[in-house]
Amino acid sequence: MRILISFLLVFLLLMHSWAQGLRIGYISPMSGKYSSFGQMFLNGLSIALGGSANIIMVNSRLGVQGIMDKLENGDMNVIVGPFLRNSVDQLVPIVCSFNVLDILPFNYVNGMHCESVIGFGFYVTQAARELANIIYRRGFGEIVVLYGLTPVSQKAEESFVKQLSLHGIKPLKISHFVPGLATYVEYFKNVFGIYWSNTKSTLLPVTAPLSRYSLHVRTLVVFADESDFVKLANLVGFYGIRVKHILSVGLFLDKKLASLNPTVARRVLIVTPYNQFVENPKNEYFVRQYMKTYGSLPNQISALGFDIGMVINDANPSDLRDSILSMRNYQGVTGDLLFFDNQGKGVFHYNLINYRDFLEYRKYEENNKG
Repeated sequence: MRILISFLLVFLLLMHSWAQGLRIGYISPMSGKYSSFGQMFLNGLSIALGGSANIIMVNSRLGVQGIMDKLENGDMNVIVGPFLRNSVDQLVPIVCSFNVLDILPFNYVNGMHCESVIGFGFYVTQAARELANIIYRRGFGEIVVLYGLTPVSQKAEESFVKQLSLHGIKPLKISHFVPGLATYVEYFKNVFGIYWSNTKSTLLPVTAPLSRYSLHVRTLVVFADESDFVKLANLVGFYGIRVKHILSVGLFLDKKLASLNPTVARRVLIVTPYNQFVENPKNEYFVRQYMKTYGSLPNQISALGFDIGMVINDANPSDLRDSILSMRNYQGVTGDLLFFDNQGKGVFHYNLINYRDFLEYRKYEENNKG
């Protein structure tokens, strides 16, 4: 593995040589509450480019005219961003008139086809469809689906259920929840039909019946953020609900997710925007360089910045757009890019999080205390 990583390092250095004269316009919030996300993305982008490319920072808070003035005067080879929804809606139709490739990290303008704009990132609807395909291939038995009322959770649930139906699978139950600590327990009890429970259940052996309930399924699917997912999944352990699999999409392995009850974490499988512990040379190089430079594990935003930087590195500089759009089965740290569809939107095979990754994260936390 060390030989592979060393080879990758040499390869990356060679790829950086052409990028030395590259001018990249990076549109990102550089002030306000989202500025930290912009910096995280830049961290990953900078590691991929090796500090050799000329990254021209463009603050998305400048307003449309201010941003366009910066771009027009910058003689850019490629634009990366913006990544906030309102900025995308305002700027992309204008950027479309430029003869410059624009890579959108998190968003894509649905219903608008522009030859100079491509989408590269994590799409929760695509991840939900991928999860449905995994269930079909592996046979996960009876399913209950819980989802929050955020737009992201609702879109994920809709895509997931629709894809399941194409495989002839229908969930036994679909239910939405309203976040709120006081309502979680009653909601959960209603979903599973819990009619008796031992209030001292945490003191009983894990094999003891902690509750009696009427809804028996093999698989629980939860579409929610990390906090809501952890609260609902931990109730599975608390009440001793005998589901074999707890599935989700779009969650990132952080302190919140790592707080799952270990007996629950053993059953979890998540289609994730980034798994820091995936074993491949490119990801190991990225994690090592990130920790060396910034002193912490990278997150999904930094990882996406790295992937986009690497795609730019690996493309033909004389024809960036067509070179990138022709990429097939390209290994990234966020997952494998399978191909770009006819709208210029990346289609991915994303990474997964399972119990082994929880153990790796806890080992990292233990080794980096203080």
